[in-house]
Amino acid sequence: MKTSRFVATNLEPFPEKHIHHNVRFEAHVFDKSAYSIEQRVALHLCQGMFIHAQLTESNTVLELRPFTLTESTQSLTPVRIVYSYPIVSPIVFAGNRDKQLDCWLISQDNQIVRHRFDLDHLFTDQTKDLDVVIRPLASKYVSLSATAQGVATVGFDDGSVTHFQEGTSFPSSSYRTDAVDTENEKLCSYKLHESTTFPLLKYLNFATRRILNFDLEDQGPSTQAGTAALASSLAANVMIGLRKDHRLVSWSWNNNRLDRKLLELPQFEANGNLIDQEEQDMSYHLPGSFVPKHQARKGELKRQDGHSYDAKILTQDDGQKAIVYIDTENEPFFAIYDISGSPILIDVITTARHPTGRFLGFNACLEKNSLRLWTIWQEAKTVFIKSSDTELIAGDTAPHVHRQTWFTMSFDLPASNPVAVATAVVSKDLLVATDDRLLVARDLDKIDELYLGSEQTSTDDPLSSAVSILATMSISIYPGVWSQLEAQLRNSFSKTCDPFEFYKEYVKDLVISIISSLPSIDKSAATSILRLLRENQPAFDSVHASQITSSLVMQAISETLNTRYKLLFCLFLALCGSDELKDDLPTCWELLRNVDSLRWCSQNALELLVSPIIVPTKARLNVGVAAYYALSEASSVIENCDKLARVGDAEAAQEMAQLFVNMNTDDQDGKVSETLRAVKFRGFLASHKFDIAIDTLAHMIEGSVQEGLLENLIDEAYNAEEYQVICKMTLRKDVVAGIIRDRGAKQQLPLSKRLSWWQVGYSFFTIAEETESANECMRKHLKLTGSRDVVLKEFFA
Repeated sequence: MKTSRFVATNLEPFPEKHIHHNVRFEAHVFDKSAYSIEQRVALHLCQGMFIHAQLTESNTVLELRPFTLTESTQSLTPVRIVYSYPIVSPIVFAGNRDKQLDCWLISQDNQIVRHRFDLDHLFTDQTKDLDVVIRPLASKYVSLSATAQGVATVGFDDGSVTHFQEGTSFPSSSYRTDAVDTENEKLCSYKLHESTTFPLLKYLNFATRRILNFDLEDQGPSTQAGTAALASSLAANVMIGLRKDHRLVSWSWNNNRLDRKLLELPQFEANGNLIDQEEQDMSYHLPGSFVPKHQARKGELKRQDGHSYDAKILTQDDGQKAIVYIDTENEPFFAIYDISGSPILIDVITTARHPTGRFLGFNACLEKNSLRLWTIWQEAKTVFIKSSDTELIAGDTAPHVHRQTWFTMSFDLPASNPVAVATAVVSKDLLVATDDRLLVARDLDKIDELYLGSEQTSTDDPLSSAVSILATMSISIYPGVWSQLEAQLRNSFSKTCDPFEFYKEYVKDLVISIISSLPSIDKSAATSILRLLRENQPAFDSVHASQITSSLVMQAISETLNTRYKLLFCLFLALCGSDELKDDLPTCWELLRNVDSLRWCSQNALELLVSPIIVPTKARLNVGVAAYYALSEASSVIENCDKLARVGDAEAAQEMAQLFVNMNTDDQDGKVSETLRAVKFRGFLASHKFDIAIDTLAHMIEGSVQEGLLENLIDEAYNAEEYQVICKMTLRKDVVAGIIRDRGAKQQLPLSKRLSWWQVGYSFFTIAEETESANECMRKHLKLTGSRDVVLKEFFA
């Protein structure tokens, strides 16, 4: 797994222009103090976009913001839904159909709310009423989840579980099905009861239960068996529940039949090995019993922590995998089950608990047998996300225990209050949402990974060692000295400067003590650093990024530029101070100049230079790849000056050229001079200094470039109605004549300017003493305008 860093973009305040709905309902008699109001945020992926949802105004308002993942012409308007009573549950979305999305909520007066959104109209149609149904609940809810097929499951504090669906056609089951609520056909509910009358059988060991063909299940409500966490599949009609009695329950709906299975969660020996399922001691399930000694550290759920359990279901072509997070007194772990048929434990992955953090949940993605996990924690004003990759062992029925290396990322919060964090996986990239920000983990390339993780790099590798030395140097130079050196360096880029003389005059006395105190850098390592930084990023199948994705990529670009600059600046200092490394100095100097020129750019100018931003088609939130590719396409100061001038910021282009281009350099092929002339030309053209622009254009050497710029000048003069500029043009008259004829042939009524192109052509050819061409232009003008002046037509004929 690559090292990653978070980049973030702030969410704009909820716009005044939005679609508004009110959902009014009668209060249900219930002790409202049973629930606390918590911050809630959710993310949902659908139809090539994602929805950011959050509860605001004391949880009485649900705000839905739509964001596309790629560039789109579709106009989407945020939605605001106001409720009569606060919402106390998480925001649960479910839907795998493009046109329909269910949203399930539970209100403070203990009622379940189901929205059925029409995605074709939700963010575009103010007039369409919401499809909403509300039903009361009998007990205090503990957990809530829903399947994409419209079934919701609620776990209650008395240990019972109720399923909700549309209509009264409840599924058949090997258990007794009891209707709970059938008053409203749009949302009915039922629960299952087992058939056995021998409750103590469940405390027998696994082998005995199997001989008796006994399905392990509770006789009725039990707080000991309360379902602490629920999870559902995004594709199949499957749900799992993680129970406080150390068991996992699964429900699957198929052909109007409901099957339920129960499994024991893993137990461990004192040495950390798994206990064979057939040997597990179940006596600790008995009311009032003690926890077996060998399970006290590794087998017991932490009942005092409401955030200690979580579960996910991942779908693959060959079935479903259930992943449950289980917090124990000693070492939390993930248990992975194959629930495609008869559920079976296939792997166990241990994970480190954050020492003092609060567990906020986890997320996962699975490609074939490659599993990536993320756990989310909050400690004071920081959110930590730990990640790990595991290769599941396929084709082996015995569960395996994996003890993986976990990588940690973090981002800061404005306050230490408990925060709501939602996550979603796009391809293999983690999207994170808070109430006011969206964040994505960007993968780092090799140089950034070594530089930003320098405290963990190996000193045995020359490249790692060199980058670590440079990282140490960057933090050893005092900020005041750094600013002084940075200003002197930028001032030298536009001059003929000998780096060794620059080092002696400005650098040596300021940082000699720091450089001399650090180990020397291996020459091959210095060359490798420069080679890696100069490498062009490979092209990839791409699409244009959306506005929100572009803002994340721009943040990644800015952070990369700052890292690159510090690294190159320190490498430049090291090269200047070593005769052995001086051969790499010109390359380092050029890279440093290019990076600094991009750092100098305003945000708007930098966006112009790297636009359009593209992202991988199959990894639309891989902002790391997108940022590195954009920077590799903007790696030349001269070309960047030219592009800035071409896309409309001629003033910034000229200023960049003055600061970062050495006008006195030996320009044997004329490329630098030619580009600078083009930059100046566009600057004069933007300010409508046509005479100076024409004079600059006359000195251009490259004919094709000159023709392109001449075309820009003719168009700009016509649009500004400065017709005399065109009519008196003597430069490349054949090209000007061709431009006039081309524009005239394409012009249609009504005319947007005082003169048509054919009238301008008449004047141009008349001054050039080309009478036939002038008359031809006037004939075409009369035809274009539909003139009925017979005398005038005959005259020009």
